[in-house]
Amino acid sequence: MMDRIEASILLRQGLVDDVITDEASMDQLLKALQGFPMAIKQAAAFMANTKVSSAQYLERYNSMKTTLTELLQSIRDEDRKPKMSKHKHLSELHVVLTTCLATYNYLKQESPAAADALQFFSCLAENDIQISLLETSPVDEIITRLSAYELVRKHHDCRCCIDTHLGVQMAMQILSRAKGELEDMVARILGRITHTIPLPSSRNRSVWMDYQAHVQNILNLAEGYASTIHYAHLLFWMAQGHETDGNYRDAEHLHRQALERREQLLGEKHFDTLSSMNSLGMLFNECGRYQEAEQIHRRTLQLCKDTLGEAHPATYESMNNLAVCLQKQGQFEESLQLHQEVLRAGERVYGKGHLFTCRPMANIAQLLQEQGKYQESEEMNRQALEIRERLLGKEHLDTLSSMNNLGVLLLDQGKYEEAAKLQRETLRIKQKVLSKGHPLILTTMNNLAAVLHPQGLLKEAEQLHREILDIRRRTLGEESNDTLMSMNNLAAVIDDQGRLKEGEYIHRETLRLREKTLGKENPATLQTMRNLSINLKLQGSLKESEAMTRATLELQKRIRGEEHPDTLTSMDDLSAIFLQQKKLEEASKLLQETFQLREKVLGEKHPNTEATRASFRWCLEMQGKGREEAMTDL
Repeated sequence: MMDRIEASILLRQGLVDDVITDEASMDQLLKALQGFPMAIKQAAAFMANTKVSSAQYLERYNSMKTTLTELLQSIRDEDRKPKMSKHKHLSELHVVLTTCLATYNYLKQESPAAADALQFFSCLAENDIQISLLETSPVDEIITRLSAYELVRKHHDCRCCIDTHLGVQMAMQILSRAKGELEDMVARILGRITHTIPLPSSRNRSVWMDYQAHVQNILNLAEGYASTIHYAHLLFWMAQGHETDGNYRDAEHLHRQALERREQLLGEKHFDTLSSMNSLGMLFNECGRYQEAEQIHRRTLQLCKDTLGEAHPATYESMNNLAVCLQKQGQFEESLQLHQEVLRAGERVYGKGHLFTCRPMANIAQLLQEQGKYQESEEMNRQALEIRERLLGKEHLDTLSSMNNLGVLLLDQGKYEEAAKLQRETLRIKQKVLSKGHPLILTTMNNLAAVLHPQGLLKEAEQLHREILDIRRRTLGEESNDTLMSMNNLAAVIDDQGRLKEGEYIHRETLRLREKTLGKENPATLQTMRNLSINLKLQGSLKESEAMTRATLELQKRIRGEEHPDTLTSMDDLSAIFLQQKKLEEASKLLQETFQLREKVLGEKHPNTEATRASFRWCLEMQGKGREEAMTDL
């Protein structure tokens, strides 16, 4: 707020020479404007542009002040309070509302297009309004006129953007509500935004971020008129934006709202409804909520088949998403069948080397990798990467996904230097194109740490894991699955540096949180139990390590069955503890059982089978049996 002298100077600076003023009316006007700069500028601009005298403007101002009071009384409190309450000085807001309405009433007669544009802008965020959203022409002339009346501010460094003022926005909204015109204006803006702005993705982040605040503002205003297709589309738009930025909680909330409204307005078989279902399923898959994702993807696939036909691209997309979800859950046979069906269809319709074929190729490559068929997997991964890099460029997320997949495969093959080089390059590009702390950046940081670990670069690996953990705790919370995985990874690299007590503390905390959030029988909980038991064994706490390993083994047998690879790993762990305790009879008996099961499940030439065979022979020899006798027992 300005003092009287400053306010008088500002008012006179905005006037032109031929505006008639007198001391009495100027004095009364300054008193009415209460020293608020925005109101003073608008009053001066009005007098300068219309050539009315200070006395005439004062009369107009007082009349409009009465009108404002009547308008505020005619609308519900909840319609005006939320945004007005954000203003620090309500008295200033009322003065600016009055000067703004005075100007608007004049413009409505003299320049209807400018008045309409002002109402349009009032439904958006206050700053960085893209003038391309404006439907009315000529745009430049409209913006110049509104700027001359101090209703909007042009950007000096960007001709495509303007700012407005909270008081201006409130004045227009109050007027629209009182006259019952706000719903029509909101519907018009919803349609305009829907057809103007692109759907958010990582490729156009710099574009859609310019519109995000405006979309949120119009959604807030339109909440009372939510039964429109455009409103549902903007909910979906915001959900995609949050998901692209890694804000999964808000993304889920908005996806659910969009899906609910699309089902109500369009029906469950409409393409937009299916798109919402598909996006929600993909989000669940990304968050590790596989059963929920599978349920949605199966429903979406059936609806796509019934509505669009089995050969429609959207049906293949839905089939691919279900296959990925099944793959994440270890249902490899059904997943492989679906991926192969999608790949054959893509090659048949689009030809080999088409972008469509890359996703099923990448997924089949991952399945081959999980089955130990590394050479076949590498060939398919490199082929998918070559296609994506050629057609999409190196900075596209799908290309980066292929780089990531190849890097993980190289790690599994022990090609550490090549894997590290590829993961560093992937990380560099992701940090360039994605927002800081994005989940996909954290995934690549984790993969890089995983490559550094076996190379003995433990300090750098630990630093990466700590950075990941800090971000995940801050953004996802202490009990998120991703946060707990980061705790697990950090504990592992600390263990390998010999800081076993520090590692033990993190393992125990991870176990406590996983038992709380996932339950005692969840595979991730069992993995943490195993990690803690290994840590205890390394510290020489063999009794506690044995007890925990036995508990893990019993749970594995009950949950996954006696022949599951994880069950056999727990048997191997227990036999290792027996050997360290010199319980050779118990160790040899358990090793023999483990060997026979691994030979049956994995085959006699599998590395794990051969390792168990070697341990069993060594145990027998330690018992005093010769090599020939040991061979006989095998």
